[in-house]
Amino acid sequence: MIRHRDQMEFAEAENCHDGIGTLHLHTILTGSEGIPATFMHDDILDPGVTIGEHLHENSSEIYFVVEGDGIMIVDGKEHPISAGDVSWCSPGHSHGIINSSNKVMRLLVVGL
Repeated sequence: MIRHRDQMEFAEAENCHDGIGTLHLHTILTGSEGIPATFMHDDILDPGVTIGEHLHENSSEIYFVVEGDGIMIVDGKEHPISAGDVSWCSPGHSHGIINSSNKVMRLLVVGL
């Protein structure tokens, strides 16, 4: 299967998980395509935008930083994160992210 960029649904999420600002995202895959994931997004966070820290009770999520840098919050602790870094949040843990830079941050987010 191939899905081209112009076939991906675009959306904007205000204050994602009680974060700050507008998250821009393309839905790459929804899980209905037979992949072993519930979704895959290409997320863009402008400077100052955050995804609020949130608990994953029964699911996991991977954040892969494609572009930019900022702060990853894992179980209440802040960690610097930049392009090429990856974070995995498994059930029972929480995470969030802050684009603390003056440049765009781009994430590939996979829900499992």
